[in-house]
Amino acid sequence: MAGNKQYTSQEAANPYFKGVVAQSSTTPSRAIMNNASSASINITFADGVVAAVYMEQGRLYKISAIASSADVLFLY
Repeated sequence: MAGNKQYTSQEAANPYFKGVVAQSSTTPSRAIMNNASSASINITFADGVVAAVYMEQGRLYKISAIASSADVLFLY
């Protein structure tokens, strides 16, 4: 969820036009994929909440985030 904007499953799974690795942005991603060597990362949501999460490498997560502490691929 990005603030009070939440993407539907179809919107999050649509083809992406850009993938950016571990970039802080004010524009929330539509989905993320863990590209790091560790499965434990911190992600920052648009409302400023930072969460420690476990993410399998190579799996697509329909999570909207604006920053991360690891090599996470942000899909837009």
